[in-house]
Amino acid sequence: SAEVEKVIRARGALPLSEVLRHRVRYLSDGAVLGTGAFVDGIFEREKERGRASPKRESGAREMRGAAWGVLRVMRDLRKEVLGEPGE
Repeated sequence: SAEVEKVIRARGALPLSEVLRHRVRYLSDGAVLGTGAFVDGIFEREKERGRASPKRESGAREMRGAAWGVLRVMRDLRKEVLGEPGE
């Protein structure tokens, strides 16, 4: 919605209760979702297997668009992280 776009453009954060009514790309495209320690652990395992860039130092990335608290993802999504409700 226009309200969601306005908050995102202002680099604001929507409450989780509002965000979870929308399509959240992090849940489908974020690769790994969890606490920073959990995501970093998976990242290190993938790095050892040669599936992650050796140049990248950490796996956990902050999520945009909402007050996610301690949740992190492995993929740093930048565009259209939230969609319309029910999309």
